[in-house]
Amino acid sequence: MTRRRRRKCTPIARQGCGEIDDLSPGLFHGGIFGGYNTYDTSRRGLGGNATGDTDGAEWSTFVSAGRDFHFGNLTLGPAASLQYTNAYVTGFSETGSVAPLQIHSDSEESLRTDLGFKASYPWQIRAVMVAPSLKAAWEHEFKYSALLVMRDWSMFPGRRLLSALLKAMIAQY
Repeated sequence: MTRRRRRKCTPIARQGCGEIDDLSPGLFHGGIFGGYNTYDTSRRGLGGNATGDTDGAEWSTFVSAGRDFHFGNLTLGPAASLQYTNAYVTGFSETGSVAPLQIHSDSEESLRTDLGFKASYPWQIRAVMVAPSLKAAWEHEFKYSALLVMRDWSMFPGRRLLSALLKAMIAQY
């Protein structure tokens, strides 16, 4: 932890300045969120359009940290984050084709880290505050791989095939 003293002014209202003692190590925040999804599929199949519908869920949590260093109006600082996501899709059977597929339930996980920096510089232009900012980060994925969806031909149960048929549909987040 570092102690720093800085002068804080409010230029928009021009109400004055004050001294701030800051004893914090930086800014930390995080969150948890999730959702329920429904999917409708349609493809050209043998002898007609093969259709299906299913549902799934996803949840994610993250934590991030950063530190601001002030040089006049210029603010620079490092930023880092960690995010975990889990997505699940319920299996389903297609209808409407001579050779419909049975799609098996599956789930996928993702664990990502970001490491980078941020910069901002506010300008007062008459009564308007303009504050352009720049953020850049390197992201690394630890768990995600191409999602393979297990399927069987409905008319030939037991013959298993691997497919990335639903990868784009599931990876909507």
